[in-house]
Amino acid sequence: MPLVPWRRVKDWLCVACGDCCKEFRVPLRAYEAVRFANLFGYGCLELGLRGYRLKKRPDGRCIFQVYREGMWVCGVQNIKPLACKVWPFLIFDKPRDFKDEAEYEFKNYKFYVYVNPFCRGVVYGEPSSVLAKKVIPEFVELSLGLRREQSLSTSPFVSLEPSPRPMLEIKVLSAAPLGWPLELRTPRTVPRID
Repeated sequence: MPLVPWRRVKDWLCVACGDCCKEFRVPLRAYEAVRFANLFGYGCLELGLRGYRLKKRPDGRCIFQVYREGMWVCGVQNIKPLACKVWPFLIFDKPRDFKDEAEYEFKNYKFYVYVNPFCRGVVYGEPSSVLAKKVIPEFVELSLGLRREQSLSTSPFVSLEPSPRPMLEIKVLSAAPLGWPLELRTPRTVPRID
């Protein structure tokens, strides 16, 4: 599925459908894999070709996905990986396709911003000022590590109040490789990431 340059997108809003958490694997950066292993044990991770990623349940959903009030939401909203935070936007320093339509200037630097058309929350058309001036800058800041908190880059249907623990109701049902734990441990406390 080809990526869509941001200038073809009118707006975007996460509708908490949970499709992304079911259809895609979540790659983890090294520090994220360590954090999840420390908090929940290695049973929440699986080894892929390019490193660790979050484990999936037998139904294909991310093990941290929780069904609440008719929506699929992230059970670890306050510590979710960067790949989840920036979905469905992809920010590159070089163009992939449609160079002119993907170019985005942020703090005097050129980036190339694309959207994955798989996302149900994408609305096509002339970009709104909110998308161009608020939403995309938040995604760029997240991808560059300039911010950690989310407001416009996550579902408005999800509580963003920091909680002392993730909303976890999970048990790994299948045997984990390398003798990893079969059940995920809910941490006593989750450090707040500011």
